[in-house]
Parts: sequence; C-alpha cells; structure tokens
Amino acid sequence: MGGAIAKNLVDDGYQVFGYDPDAVQCKNAENAGIKITGSVKEVAENSHITLSSLPNADALDAIVSELITLSESDRSAGILIELSTLDLVTKQENQARLVDAGLDLLDCPISGTGQQAKTGDIVLFASGDQTVFSDCSTIFKSFAKQS
Repeated sequence: MGGAIAKNLVDDGYQVFGYDPDAVQCKNAENAGIKITGSVKEVAENSHITLSSLPNADALDAIVSELITLSESDRSAGILIELSTLDLVTKQENQARLVDAGLDLLDCPISGTGQQAKTGDIVLFASGDQTVFSDCSTIFKSFAKQS
C-alpha cells in the first residue's frame, strides 16, 4: 500500500523519500522514483511531513520513537500522517508522545485495496487537528478520493 501511495505522490510532482526494512520493497520504490533512505529518521530529516503505512503497532511505536529522538534543531518533520488500520489505543498513545515532542499526528486509516491505492481510489478516514489536515489536503488528493 505504501509503495503505491508514494508512487502517486511522485507522479504528482512531489519529491518523496522513503524507508522500508524490506530490500525488495526499497528497490521497487527506487524504480518508481522514490529516494530511499536508511531510516525513518532520515526520511523525517528530509521532509516536513512523514507518511506511514505499517503492519502492526510495534512498527508504529518504533517509528514514533525515532521521530521524537530528533533534536529540535535537526527536526524538519512536524507532521506524521499515519495510514495504517491499527488499534485506537496504540494510535492515541503515540499521538500523545508526538504532541509532547512538539509534533502533530493525523490518524488517517485507509479503506481500499492495494490495487485501489495504485489508481488513487482509496478513502481516508481522517482525524486530528483540522488546520493540520487542511495543510495536508493537497497531498491527500494525490492518492485518495476526496477526504
């Protein structure tokens, strides 16, 4: 899902940095025009907005830990857009951790399949700060139906 979303962003003119622990996924992403980094931290250092599409709660915990370890002077990523369908408690706990570190989280689980993600035919169920959502709305238009 994440690779299809990232490719849609590239196709829409965004410079996309990505990370995946799976080397095959990284190669596919690189072939789609995504600049592969060595860590989530490197993604965040290169972008104000970080999107995550993750397999489980442990992966979200790990990403949030990486984001909050960035010092204030090094942090350029201010927003995490979390696209996974994880349990609410995990998302709320991680949102609180990010807020404490001065970051924002938009919880935007996806409804749709991988094929729908390729064609931008997915639906997002967004929650979070309305101003942050509005600031990100053009990004959402690159890979989802009107949110």
